[in-house]
Amino acid sequence: MVGKNLNNLDESGYYKEFFMLEVFWYESSPYIYSAVGVYALTNSNFIGVVFGAMLLIVSLIVLRLRWEHRRRKRPKAKVR
Repeated sequence: MVGKNLNNLDESGYYKEFFMLEVFWYESSPYIYSAVGVYALTNSNFIGVVFGAMLLIVSLIVLRLRWEHRRRKRPKAKVR
């Protein structure tokens, strides 16, 4: 741990920057998959077209599931 700032650890001992990168990748991955899929569809042979189509389909499924999950109403807490 030479050169690491120990104040940057969370309570479980992991570095906070790792989790920031994880959140960034979680939010941006469907858009990156879409961009790579479009690029593969437009600039490749048959195998690349299949690969690009699969990436686009997966990115759309992930986006749809995320949006659906975020739109779902959460149950209200009971008032005492």
